[in-house]
Amino acid sequence: MKKLLAFGALALLATSVAAQNTVPSVPFSDVNTLIPVVPQGAASAKTVTAPLPVVTGVHGYANALAAVTAWTHTFSNAEEYFMMQPSGTLANGTIITAPSPGDGQRECFFSTQTQSSITWTANTGQTLSGAPTAGVANTPVCMIYDKADAAWYRSP
Repeated sequence: MKKLLAFGALALLATSVAAQNTVPSVPFSDVNTLIPVVPQGAASAKTVTAPLPVVTGVHGYANALAAVTAWTHTFSNAEEYFMMQPSGTLANGTIITAPSPGDGQRECFFSTQTQSSITWTANTGQTLSGAPTAGVANTPVCMIYDKADAAWYRSP
């Protein structure tokens, strides 16, 4: 009987430990989802988080599909690509940089059709250098952020 009770207690303990070590699944709805980061497996009083694309290695993007003239897109902090597939040439597009980009962050724009006029605008406290004023069909254009001078520069 003692052996049976001891075995039962061990089984209960093992079940309890296994339940504590189970990692819960978290549904991710978009690239702005922040993931808790536990450096070297040691929890600390201050929670550190990272955007989903940083943790997964999958680049965040937005797809405007069939955009229309006078479109506007503001990059999120975890977004690297903005693409669209309009049915024809568009004019008067506006792109706004992310509000809190990281050093070396890239923002790229791509359209399957010509964009005859694009206004690429820096977010508050940022500047732009070499931003495109139009978009050539099927030709991506990117900007890269330099945190030292809070500026975006055109990049390959």
